[in-house]
Amino acid sequence: MRVRSPRLDTLVGLLSDAGIDATPEPDGSALSVRGVAIDVIGELAARNGIALHELTGQRASLEDAYLKLTEGDVEYRAAGR
Repeated sequence: MRVRSPRLDTLVGLLSDAGIDATPEPDGSALSVRGVAIDVIGELAARNGIALHELTGQRASLEDAYLKLTEGDVEYRAAGR
């Protein structure tokens, strides 16, 4: 899921305390959260008075899944053979 909030730092702490993994996106504007239902995040934020500007479920494409599965595989041929 993608989560945006003006209080991301607080939200990261709450999610961490609840055992939920939240990774800040590279630009710091949102969090990427995996392995938990969308309503769990919404209810946790609401209980703690945290406004959410975005709470979006995201699904990986088939291409994303393939690239993740094969990211460590390298196939190449030596030049001249």
